[in-house]
Amino acid sequence: MEEYTDYEKIVSRATPRILQAIKEKYGKYTRDYSENPECKNNPFVVAVGTYEQPFFFIQNTNAIRRVLYTYDVPEYVEHGEERVILGQTITTGAGTAYSMPMWYEAIGATPTITLAATPNDTGSVAIYDESGTKISTFTVSGSTVTFTSGVVAGQKVEVRTYTYTTNAQTQTILIDNSIFAKGVKAVLETLEIESETEEAVAKLQWHFDRAIPSGNFTISTASAKEASTTSFNLRVVKPSSSTVVGKSLRIPIA
Repeated sequence: MEEYTDYEKIVSRATPRILQAIKEKYGKYTRDYSENPECKNNPFVVAVGTYEQPFFFIQNTNAIRRVLYTYDVPEYVEHGEERVILGQTITTGAGTAYSMPMWYEAIGATPTITLAATPNDTGSVAIYDESGTKISTFTVSGSTVTFTSGVVAGQKVEVRTYTYTTNAQTQTILIDNSIFAKGVKAVLETLEIESETEEAVAKLQWHFDRAIPSGNFTISTASAKEASTTSFNLRVVKPSSSTVVGKSLRIPIA
C-alpha cells in the first residue's frame, strides 16, 4: 500500500506523464490541427489530468506545477511551530523600509523630537502641525529633529513617510509575477504578534512599485465617536523591464 500512497512517488510518476501528454498534444496541433481551416486563428486548449494510478488525487497540483513552472517545494518562514509559505527565496540583511506617518510631542527648551528611525534622506522628512500646516523650520541630525522656530514644547507634530535602513536581521522576499499571478507606489505595513505573549516581534512591510486603483472604492460613514474606514482596491502592474512587482520585508523589533 505504501507504494501507491507515497506522495513523492505519485508526483514523480505523474510529472513526466503530464509533460509527455502536453508534448504529444502540441505535436498533434502543429502537424494536423494547425492546418485545419476550422482551427486556424483559434485558441488551442489542452486539458490534462492524471488518473492512471491509485490515489492520484494526493498529488493535488504539484505535478502540473513542476511541468509548467519548474517550481516544487515552497519556501517558508519558521515561526514557532507554524510555517508561513511564501513561494520565493528569503534573503536576510539590511534593507530599505518606509516609516509610517506618526505623531510626536516636542520636548525641551529648544523643542526636539526623536524619530522612530534615522532617515536615509533628511531632505525628504516632511512635518506638519495639528492644523495640517507644513513646518519647515527644523534641522535633522540622525534621528533627532530640532525645531528652530514655530514649535514649542508640548506641541504635537506629525512626521510623514520617509525611508530608513533596516537592521541586518531583516528578511526580504521578492514578489515575482513569474511565480505569482503606471500608478502609485503602494506600501503596506502591519505587525507580527507573538501569540502567547501578545508582544509585537516584527514589522511586516510590502512594497509595490506600480499600483493602479481599480476604480472601485467604498466610503463608510459613522458618527463622530465611532470608527470610520475608507477602502479601495489597487491593481499591481508588472514593470516592462522586470518580472519583480514588489517585495516583502520582515523587520525584527529590537
